[in-house]
Order: sequence, then structure tokens, then C-alpha cells
Amino acid sequence: MEVVHTRPSEENRERHNQNMTISQTKLIHEISKELNYDLSESDIQFRHYTSQGYGDRDDLTIQAQVAWVRIAAALEAQNQAAGLPEPPDPKELVPEKDQPKLSNDPDENAK
Repeated sequence: MEVVHTRPSEENRERHNQNMTISQTKLIHEISKELNYDLSESDIQFRHYTSQGYGDRDDLTIQAQVAWVRIAAALEAQNQAAGLPEPPDPKELVPEKDQPKLSNDPDENAK
């Protein structure tokens, strides 16, 4: 599996989103076939049902993400007030793109 650390440019965003929708639709269609559901790809792409619980959970997840940003900002302000050093730029914490890929063999990765 390859990890991608890039985002589509503004001019490619729409094409990227279309490709993602097509790929996700194909994946869900294959899963539904394996589970013996009779759904066409167009049904999956254009018709959908979302339960109230799923919507509530999604809202809660978004609220939690917003809260984490607020907590991080408060902690940074506290650290500044206490005279602690600035944390590293988050971009510095992202691994280099040229790092070696991990093998499926655990013995290979241990070397």
C-alpha cells in the first residue's frame, strides 16, 4: 500500500473528486455483490439512505474535530504564557516522500 502525501491542485480538484466517487462506487458495488445485494452502480451513486444515528455520529465527529483545534490553540497559548519553546511546524512532522516502502515481510522491515 502506498501512502500519498499530496493534495490535488485547484484545477484538478473536480477531476480528483469525480475519480474518487467512481472508485468508491465500484468498491461498494463489488462489496454489495459479494454480500448478495442486488444493487447497480447507478443505484449506489445516485440513491442513498442515511440513518439518523449515522448523521448524529457524523455531527459529533465534526464537533470533536473543532474542539481539538480549540484545545490545541489553548495549549499553545498556555505554553507561550509559560515561556515554553514553540512546537515544531506540523509539516516538519510529515515523513519524507522518499522514505523506503515497508515490505509485507516483517523480517525485511526489521533490517
